[in-house]
Amino acid sequence: MKSIILVAACLSIATTGFSQFNKGDKLLVGGFSIQTEKRSNTSAMGSTYEYNNYSVNPAVGFFVTENTAFGVRLGYANTYSKYFFPSSSNSEANYNEYFGGLMIRRYYLISEKFFFLIEGSLGYAKGERNSTYVDYNNGTISKGESKTDEFSALVAPKFVFFPSSKWGFEAGIGSVSYSNTSNSGSNALTSQFNLNYGVFTLGFAYYIRKQN
Repeated sequence: MKSIILVAACLSIATTGFSQFNKGDKLLVGGFSIQTEKRSNTSAMGSTYEYNNYSVNPAVGFFVTENTAFGVRLGYANTYSKYFFPSSSNSEANYNEYFGGLMIRRYYLISEKFFFLIEGSLGYAKGERNSTYVDYNNGTISKGESKTDEFSALVAPKFVFFPSSKWGFEAGIGSVSYSNTSNSGSNALTSQFNLNYGVFTLGFAYYIRKQN
């Protein structure tokens, strides 16, 4: 994280006054992320754990200066997890979430076709979780349902490659976020700080240039 901050600071100094973008330019962003994990534990009677997550998060924005853009972001995410213990139990959960929010982007020039950007966002999300628990010892099946409301703030660094003046391909390298979540199932209110350094995201953007 320190190295990212240092790079951003150096780029900020090096790119003073660049005019790759113009005030009034617009951008349409499409993005997605995928996370998968599967592991086995032979010491726990052959138990297995499976986790899958994917999300799509399009956005639209406009430039208010030559290197700063404001916009609106919408999105959908799905998370599936499963714990399986062959001799005792099986637990599955599926979570769907819809979200929207405001974003701000600051671009820093690296070369003619490469940029580094930092995106900050404030958002609200509403989700629903459905779970099933099977106990093999007594033959019972338990099902649960809960709903969540979440307010969040996020900062994410990204790199952008421009093969042309209108198209940009983006790669995210993690994020720092804070969330405040209420859960209808437990009537609980939780706050959480996350450093997602292992989350790699891909996306693209179409830039509508203002005619001079």
